[in-house]
Amino acid sequence: MNGVYQPSEDTFLLIDTVKDMPYVRKAVEVGSGSGLVSVALTQKSEYLVSTDIDLNSCYATLEWLHKYNKRANTDVVCCDLLSPFREGSGFDLIVFNPPYLPDECLRDVSIFGGEHGVDISLKFLQQACRMLSCSGKILLVISSVSDLKRLWDVASKLELDHKTLKSVSLFFEEISVVEFRKKHINKKVSGRN
Repeated sequence: MNGVYQPSEDTFLLIDTVKDMPYVRKAVEVGSGSGLVSVALTQKSEYLVSTDIDLNSCYATLEWLHKYNKRANTDVVCCDLLSPFREGSGFDLIVFNPPYLPDECLRDVSIFGGEHGVDISLKFLQQACRMLSCSGKILLVISSVSDLKRLWDVASKLELDHKTLKSVSLFFEEISVVEFRKKHINKKVSGRN
């Protein structure tokens, strides 16, 4: 398929992580590529939206959803990240396997994540945290060759906690799936008798 990101180690790592997630009401996959992760997400959500900036990827996602009879309660949207959704959309699970390599000489938009490797991920996190339900989770694929300090700093500013769920070591990098959640501040309410 033209320009569609073909499933690789990062795709299968993300699918493996999705399989361990609890069932949710409303999920979205950003950058659906081939559509395999979206198929896995239909097993874990009541309603799923899949997005991709590439129209061929949207068609590929539709094909996989049809092939596995998962078209009910799903929508596929051609857009940039989460741009068409309103703040407060209340997604319970937001999943993204972004382009994450920092080497601009690759010139492959499916793997080049900007100068620092996290540029697209940062833009995504800024959008996703505004569309997450109170108890919602964000799953993001990252690479050890990217500027992760920059990613953690922005997540902290957005008041998102993070933890690594799964990792795989490859030839020149380690790929991980990281979960982000909103920080909840426990406030003690003192009452008077």
